[in-house]
Parts: sequence; C-alpha cells; structure tokens
Amino acid sequence: MARYSEMSPWGKTRVVNKDYLNVLEIRPVPKSDDDVLYEIQPQFTHRPDLLAYSVYGSSKLWWVFAQRNMDVLKDPV
Repeated sequence: MARYSEMSPWGKTRVVNKDYLNVLEIRPVPKSDDDVLYEIQPQFTHRPDLLAYSVYGSSKLWWVFAQRNMDVLKDPV
C-alpha cells in the first residue's frame, strides 16, 4: 500500500487504491513570528537535504524549504 510518513511531502496526500496516491496535496508551512531568515551557505548549494539535516536533524524535511520558498526556488531537487 502506498503510504508516506508525516515527515514526507506526500504525508497528507490521499491513497487512491492500494498502490497509488492521489494528486499531491500541498502541505502548508505557515509563517511564524519566530521564523529566521537564512541565507543558504555554499556547502548546501543544490542540496536542500543537507541543509534540512543541519537545521532540523533530518534530511527528510528538505521539502519544507521548497514549500516556504516556492517564489524563490526554481527547482529545489
């Protein structure tokens, strides 16, 4: 069965049948008062997974940067 964890960008997408997911349901990442503006350092260029590991302790959260910066990032992967 197609299932994804809560850490996955597909975590909220519904299952169509036992093998397929429906169309991606975008997981909102709302702005918060304690958000920090971060300029991506050269060692993380083109590697949102490494940045996610550095900031959140999990490379699986790379998609958070893509969600919050859709107007800035052209291709986060």
